[in-house]
Amino acid sequence: RAVFLPDPYYVYGFEFVGHLPTRADVFFEVQDCDRYALPTLRDGPPVAILEAMFAGLPVLCPDIGATCELVPDGAGFKLAVQSREQIGRGIANTLKRAAENKTELYRMGCEGRAYARPGHDWQKIGDRIQALYSELLAGRSPVF
Repeated sequence: RAVFLPDPYYVYGFEFVGHLPTRADVFFEVQDCDRYALPTLRDGPPVAILEAMFAGLPVLCPDIGATCELVPDGAGFKLAVQSREQIGRGIANTLKRAAENKTELYRMGCEGRAYARPGHDWQKIGDRIQALYSELLAGRSPVF
């Protein structure tokens, strides 16, 4: 069953802004945020979570697969997944808790940023990929 929310739609201090067509639109919206939620149950490893942590935002995500593996303990809210109804209730309860505790949000955001910045900077990732290709082209085995 699909539920369509008007743009924007507010729940416990979260604004659901709808589709953002460009990366520039995403970055513009993220600058005004104090938390990030990715309540999907089916996506692969979402780069958006790393970008949110890089920006210092605490993350709300399901505690499954690559999604939860990207978020270190203490950098957000990981929701146990038992059923669709349960995840919906968990999201609502967590959003309410987050809206009531700005100090915890700030601490989580700092922890996420400290995790994301050293290893997940796009320039560093690009440099590593270029070094890998250079080693392969030179006939050397890359070191991982």
